[in-house]
Amino acid sequence: MRTGATDKSPNVTRLFEDFASVERDYYNRTGIFPIMHTVVIRRDLLQERPGLAHHVYRAFSRAKDVSAAELLGS
Repeated sequence: MRTGATDKSPNVTRLFEDFASVERDYYNRTGIFPIMHTVVIRRDLLQERPGLAHHVYRAFSRAKDVSAAELLGS
């Protein structure tokens, strides 16, 4: 059964059907909270714009830095 954001788009799906138990198991085995999201770029866009992946990475990295600074009150 699809839940949450996956209900809004046929292009979005969960990697694991029983995601909650898979996440718990991974955490219990490793002590690491599993990744919840990924960012993908279509291959054709990367071929058209070779620097696109780097720009997307920098944008997300900058957003993380801004968010962390706000959270820490910097």
